[in-house]
Amino acid sequence: MEKFLKLDLMIKDLIIKIKPPMLNYNKDAYIKYVDDLFIVLDKIKNTFDYFVDYLEMNSSIKDLVKNKFSNYKERFLTCNYDYDRLKKEYEHSISSMTPGIIDVVGSNFFGYSFDENEKDVLMQCNTVNDMLHAFHHYLINNEKFYDRVPVIETKILNSENDEKLILCGKENQTARDLFNNFPIEVETSQTNILSLDNIILIMIRDLVHCLSIEITKEDDNYRVKYFIPKACNIDKINTLKGVDKLDPKTDDMFSFTKGEFVTSEDNLTSEIVEFIKSVPTDKDIVHNLRTI
Repeated sequence: MEKFLKLDLMIKDLIIKIKPPMLNYNKDAYIKYVDDLFIVLDKIKNTFDYFVDYLEMNSSIKDLVKNKFSNYKERFLTCNYDYDRLKKEYEHSISSMTPGIIDVVGSNFFGYSFDENEKDVLMQCNTVNDMLHAFHHYLINNEKFYDRVPVIETKILNSENDEKLILCGKENQTARDLFNNFPIEVETSQTNILSLDNIILIMIRDLVHCLSIEITKEDDNYRVKYFIPKACNIDKINTLKGVDKLDPKTDDMFSFTKGEFVTSEDNLTSEIVEFIKSVPTDKDIVHNLRTI
């Protein structure tokens, strides 16, 4: 899993680095740029193939990815080494996000979902950035990958309901503090706290179906990103820190949303605990009846 996340960051870095440079017009220089670009695209394509194997996706997705990357190369060749056309193609095929793709990924890839629709989602990804987002989201929100990681400690939060809290991955003080201070009053069936080098992943079942939290260290602060797959109570969700607010008139319990905020190292544990306590459980479901 650490390798996956490192490769994920590598591709994000490559996407930035392969932006066409602004040069004094020199066709030979742009020919070299395209040659170098194709080497990078091959590297990213091979990494995506690794993702497909690691994530145990349908093997036919490799053919889908192969065809997409072949198409990218053909489109770049038609630019005839012109800077403006190369720049536009870079945005069209590599760096941009297709309108609506975040909604497609969010509504299909979430914890404890049993739909086998990975290929359909990847087919709707038009750019390299689209596919990277899909692979990353698929991993972060898939419970089976948490179960593969070595367990450090497990404790039962509620013996009557067999509510489990599992600390796994690499031992570090930040993850240990979250484990030790997890709010026992929150009713869940299972919570996994996965600790890696500079990232902590948390998956909590029965909060908004399955809440996922991604905590990344940034210098002296931590960036907290979270994903809510089902809006069981829109009013409560809209009060969460950093949330992308939902519209009570058009959204319902099957809508999803996300959010993020930055906090200090000293405040991280207390903020995460208070955040988790504020997230509605499946018992808070409000069935919105829309006017037809």
